Amino acid sequence: MSAEHLTPRPEIIRVGQAFQPFNPSRVLLDKVGECHVRFLLETGALPIFTVEIYIQDFGEGYLKSGAFTPFHPGAGYTLTDEDFSPQKRRRKIEMMEVQGIPAIDYRIASKELNGQIEPDELEKQGFLTSNRENLRPEVEATLRRLGLQFSFPNGVYETRTDSTYFDPDTLAVSHWLEKEGHYDPLPVNFDSFYPIARGPLAAYADDDSTGLKILVHPQMEELSQIRGKFVLAQ
Repeated sequence: MSAEHLTPRPEIIRVGQAFQPFNPSRVLLDKVGECHVRFLLETGALPIFTVEIYIQDFGEGYLKSGAFTPFHPGAGYTLTDEDFSPQKRRRKIEMMEVQGIPAIDYRIASKELNGQIEPDELEKQGFLTSNRENLRPEVEATLRRLGLQFSFPNGVYETRTDSTYFDPDTLAVSHWLEKEGHYDPLPVNFDSFYPIARGPLAAYADDDSTGLKILVHPQMEELSQIRGKFVLAQ
């Protein structure tokens, strides 16, 4: 369920431009404390991407090993030097598991903060090849370089497009719908973050991410302090 938009059309933003995802004068939280806000992102080289910044509860319950809580650092994952060595990070997580990983207090932080480029928008804007099985090469090249940063009062977190999204062997770009007989694109997600001051975490398993979730409290007083920025890697 989306938040109520107080303006008739999405705000236009540009790569490298800071923006306020949750401006109290533009959006409201819905009844369950969630918020989905659309923006039109200009990259300079391609037609405009329609992007969405949102907070949502996926009903999973989060352990301290899986998420940062930037507004309340002690409530979430604590980053150490061990997190930048695959072997040391593995040992750190294994030790946490042995000791019992506590859950993050949902009264402090309960909603994921993510970004997304919606799949229907990719097709609507002509970003797929003629057979709808893949992204157009120039679109894929831009998405591979695209990142999203969120700034908080105590630091900046960044995420990049997951490279496996573009691997045809993982069927991440498209998935086959047998009944309809065609491919449908999946969303481009920005949902695995690391503190920009330290860089990506070490991956210690084939399916392990170099970042974690970000959890926030569904309260506009906190959300209004967040600033976002899309960036393109060189």
